[in-house]
Amino acid sequence: MKVMKVLTIVAITGMTGITALNAESATTANSMQQTSKGMKQHPGNQQQNMMKILKELNLTAEQKTKLRESNKKLKMQSKEMRKEMKAGRSMEQYITAKGFAKDEFIRDATEKSTKMIQMRADRFDAIATVLTPEQREKLVKLLKNKKK
Repeated sequence: MKVMKVLTIVAITGMTGITALNAESATTANSMQQTSKGMKQHPGNQQQNMMKILKELNLTAEQKTKLRESNKKLKMQSKEMRKEMKAGRSMEQYITAKGFAKDEFIRDATEKSTKMIQMRADRFDAIATVLTPEQREKLVKLLKNKKK
């Protein structure tokens, strides 16, 4: 009985720490990105920066249309994913009488991260697919210059 109480306290303390750490890292890593000049940048600004870069590539009307369609599709997927994440398991659902379901927590968190990475890769793939080889070369140069 005493062991069970100690394990429960350790699990709750650990989860509280993990939750606080995740909240802090989510605030700093997900909502803000570090720029090369040391200033924080909101993800919305990143999208605006990419739009500026794409404008410099002199896209054709057809390329612009394809990118708009792709963005629309990806936004819908993103919206669906946010719904799934909200409906997903919360921290207290990983605690049982036997302890913390660490493997399930890791599996679920990894799955969410993988989906986010896949969506980001899809977004860049959509851009690269629409561009001509010359535009892709120019995009690389513009992205490198942006980092400086």
